[in-house]
This record gives sequence, structure tokens and C-alpha cells, in this order.
Amino acid sequence: MLHVHLSAADMWRTRLAVWGPLAETQWSMRALQRGDRADLLGAWRSRLRSVLAGDLLDVMSALAPADGPVIDLFTLIGPVRELDEGLALLVARYPELPEPVRRRFPGGGRVLADSLRAYHLTAVGPQWSRIRRALRSEQARHSTVMAVEGIGAMLNRLHPAVRWRPPVLTVAGRASGDVPLGGRGLVLAGSLFSGPDVPVLVPSEPSRPPLLVYPVGSGAYAEARLWATPGGAGDALRTLLGTTRANVLAAIADRSPGTADLARELGISPSGASQHAAVLRRAGLITTERVDQAVRHAVTALGASLLDRAFT
Repeated sequence: MLHVHLSAADMWRTRLAVWGPLAETQWSMRALQRGDRADLLGAWRSRLRSVLAGDLLDVMSALAPADGPVIDLFTLIGPVRELDEGLALLVARYPELPEPVRRRFPGGGRVLADSLRAYHLTAVGPQWSRIRRALRSEQARHSTVMAVEGIGAMLNRLHPAVRWRPPVLTVAGRASGDVPLGGRGLVLAGSLFSGPDVPVLVPSEPSRPPLLVYPVGSGAYAEARLWATPGGAGDALRTLLGTTRANVLAAIADRSPGTADLARELGISPSGASQHAAVLRRAGLITTERVDQAVRHAVTALGASLLDRAFT
């Protein structure tokens, strides 16, 4: 059991966060190799194990082994909204990664980034907009409790393995010891893929607060309708349009985003999102309307019909 000691300064600096697509991508690598939360992740695992290539399986075992510590990439770069932003920061900080990771990717940070992007687009990208919505909703719920009832009430409702007995936060799990924060505070981030069923405290640089990653409850999965349509836009649709373009079509049908929002949701560049939207528009699957200086995409009846067939 971990004993995290929070001073008054630590409590003032403790906050809730959504860490972003790179963190969930890496946690999903570990979840895919394990059998945890079969009721929530079983269908997702079955689909991915049948489509992931051998080189991506090697990447998973190197960065997030089923047993043993996850190689910490996400706190190295901090929270990011977009996958490309996180990968660019990772490339820049590649020399700081542990030697085993650099040995596994002798081609440098760009090779590591390309491998992570390929895995993300297959495993997490198809559902990323819904995953992010679920995590933000989780963050909002706990933020409301903290604002209304105080930080102690929020900490005690965070997860069954977490208990607040001032001035110590106990975290049940495999790790044990005392963790003084020294005024840095603590960052609390929910994850749909962390597990098995206990939070994980990820150490950070001495000047930065540690990150406590906790598995969210099953309500977050239901609220975001995750895995309701295996493969995001469906395996057949992905074969027809290509993975990224199928994900673009599904995201447009989900919330009619603008190009910039679409890029952020899927972790692709704005120019890439614009190009994919142009192809879908020429095919009659979406329409695009300009509002002031922005554009808004919407799915057509033909596009909706195509998605409906893929989803059933």
C-alpha cells in the first residue's frame, strides 16, 4: 500500500486532468495483452488481436509489457490534446528515454512515433472522440464534488482503492512505501484502459507532480457508448475507405465537427483532416458548410446509410 503525504500546499496544487491520446494509447497496449475487465474490453481485444500485425505486437511488449512497469512516455511530455502534438514532443525528447526503449527503436524517435501512430489508428483512434468525451465527463463529475464538498470528499470517491485520511492518501495495490510530495501536489487522471482494478502512481521529474492514474467505472463506458460499434466505423467500412477516412466519416456523423475539431479528435493534422473530408464530400458522403471563418461538416443520407450498414 502506498502512503501519499499531502501538505496544505500539496492539496492546493492537486488537480484533475485528462492526459490525452498518447497516455490512453499506451495504457491500451497493456490492457490488450491482459484479460482484465473482460465485460468491458473483451470485444475490443478480440477484434484487435485478429488485425494487429506482428511488428505492432512487438511494440506493445516493448512499451507496455503485460507484467512489469509501463515505460513512461506520457508524463515525459505532459498532457496533450492531439496525438501528433504528443508524438512531436516525444521525438524531441527521445534522447531522454530509457536505454531499453532506444535499443528497441534504433532508428530514433521518428521510428517510435510512427509505430505509436500506427497502433493508435488501429486500436484507439476509431473511438477516440468518444473516449475523450467519457474521460472529460469523469473529470467534470469529480471536479463538481471537489467544488461543492471539498477535496477530501472527492478523493474518497475517486476509486475504492483510494482512501483519504488527512494528511495521508492511501492507495492499495502492489506498490508500497511513503510518497512525500514536497509541495508539488498530485495530478489525478482517469483512464478507460488502466488496470486491472487499482490506481497506479507514476513518478515524475522532481520538479513536477506525480500522476495518479485510476481506472474509471463502467458507467463511463456506457455513457460514451464505447464499443457499441466494434472497430469504430466497422471492419468492412475501414476496408472500403481506409482506416483514417472511415474514422473521419464516423466522427462527422457523431457530432458534425469543424475541420480543426476533427483533426484534434482523431489525432491527425488539420491539412490531413481537410483532405479526407474533401474525398468524402466528392463521394457524396458528407456536406461542408462555411459559417463565418470556419467550416462545419455533416453526414449525408448516403453516408449515414453506409455507417448504419457497417454498424449492424
